Amino acid sequence: MRIKTFSAADITDAMARIRADLGDNAIIVSSQKINGGIRVTAAIEETEFKNENENFNFNPFDLNPIKEALAFHKIPDVLAQRIILIASEEIQKSPLKTLEYSLEKSFIFSSLPNNKLPKVFMIIGSFGSGKTMAVAKLAAKAKMEGFNPGIITTDFSKPGATDQLANIAKILGAIFKKAKDPLSLADKIDELKESCDFIYIDTQAVNPLNKDSLKLISPLVALPETIKILTVPAGLDVNDATEMANAFATYAPAEYILPTKVDVARRLGSILVAADIANLKFFEISLSQSIVRSLGSLNALSLARLMLPEEYNSLQE
Repeated sequence: MRIKTFSAADITDAMARIRADLGDNAIIVSSQKINGGIRVTAAIEETEFKNENENFNFNPFDLNPIKEALAFHKIPDVLAQRIILIASEEIQKSPLKTLEYSLEKSFIFSSLPNNKLPKVFMIIGSFGSGKTMAVAKLAAKAKMEGFNPGIITTDFSKPGATDQLANIAKILGAIFKKAKDPLSLADKIDELKESCDFIYIDTQAVNPLNKDSLKLISPLVALPETIKILTVPAGLDVNDATEMANAFATYAPAEYILPTKVDVARRLGSILVAADIANLKFFEISLSQSIVRSLGSLNALSLARLMLPEEYNSLQE
């Protein structure tokens, strides 16, 4: 069954649009008054339609490929149902385009701000989330785009991590600083603003299930004029990702999400759950362990490609 929603000035206008799009056999499922008109949802059995492209095997009114993809990625029922409902409202000509449409309506896709430089980005995350490597990758990308990056670490808990980041900064030609507390961090930021376009702060990794651990970075996150990015690894149990996202949203809220370790995981449910719960914006994705050219822009279409099996990506768009 194909379901589609129409907005019109009145019921007569709505019926004319329904007949033109779905045919005379369409039925009214629901109607609702809206400001300045009416919204009508209509449906028709898919047998009423014939695919005009004989070489295109996908039935555009069959949402099973998307439902199966959501189940494979372990998307929780409530979120999955919302994605399917949105997909059913405006079904496109392929599973890829239909999922793209639904993801575009379900999540926020953006890019990191680069106006009024310098910009300060604070990367936060749990243990093992790829936080330090994310800092290195973001700085490397900025360097390759012709900007001057600076790096500050506040993480002294992991042996060798500070030296590793310092060496990466040296290779990139980026200024590297250390800060042990919020006051010191504010001073280091001011110093780097004099010569850097972008400043990336590597914070201490925390245990999102431990309030005391989260409180360690709360004073850092409270610093003004810093843009927070949460690193979330692919492949996490979605229940763990739910608890993690809720914890960070409470004690260390971020604005953006950077999916990590996508190259070593097949399921992306944790990423979508975290973005949904914490209202995070997608901007890029970490696709490999390489520092150079390992970040890729992430939008609704590229996310849909990652979620669907390869055979659906190869169908016409």
